[in-house]
Amino acid sequence: MSNAKRPWGLIVVVVIAVLSVATYLFLANHKTADVEAKTVARAAHDVLADAKKTADFLDTPYVLKSMRAEPCKGPQGKPDYTVYNVLGSFHFVPKTGDLNGVVAKVHDHWKSRGWQITEYRHAKDADASVSATEPSTDTDYEFTALNAVGLINAPITTGCFRDRSLKGVVGEHISGVPTPSSSPPPTGNSPTHG
Repeated sequence: MSNAKRPWGLIVVVVIAVLSVATYLFLANHKTADVEAKTVARAAHDVLADAKKTADFLDTPYVLKSMRAEPCKGPQGKPDYTVYNVLGSFHFVPKTGDLNGVVAKVHDHWKSRGWQITEYRHAKDADASVSATEPSTDTDYEFTALNAVGLINAPITTGCFRDRSLKGVVGEHISGVPTPSSSPPPTGNSPTHG
C-alpha cells in the first residue's frame, strides 16, 4: 500500500461544485420547484374575481367562456401533476364601439400598477392587444380587441401553484366554479352562470 495522500479537499470541492451545478440546472428547468400551495378551486375563484375587477374598471359586461386547470411543466418540459395553473377565458363587450381605445385604457391601467407589459399592439386599422404579467402572483393577462365581432377576448392564466389533492386529474369543469356560458353577455357586470 502506498502512503500517498488522497486529495480529499479537492474531491470535496469537486463534489460540491457538481452538486451545485446540478441543483441550479434542476431549478432552472423546473419552474414548479417553489410554488404557492392552493387549490384549483381557489385559483379559479381568483381568476373570476380578476375578471370582475376588470369589468368594474371598464364598466362593461363580460362572459366566462371557459375555465380549466392544466399541469405546469416540470423538468424536461414534462407535466408535473401536482403543480397547476388555471386558465379562464372571458369575453368583454364594451358599451363603446372603440374597442382599440378600451385596450389602450387597459394598457395604461396595467402599466400604472407596475405590471410587466409583455406585448402591446395598437394601430388604427387593426385589432389592438395588450399582454401583461402581474409580478406578485405571476398571473398573465391578455386583452385583444376583436373589432369584426365587437368584443374583447381576455384570457387570464394564473401562475403555477401546488395542489396535491388533484392527483393528476385535469378537466374542463372545476368544482365550485360557474359553468361557462355560450349565451350573449349579460347587461350587468357579473359572469353568466349557466
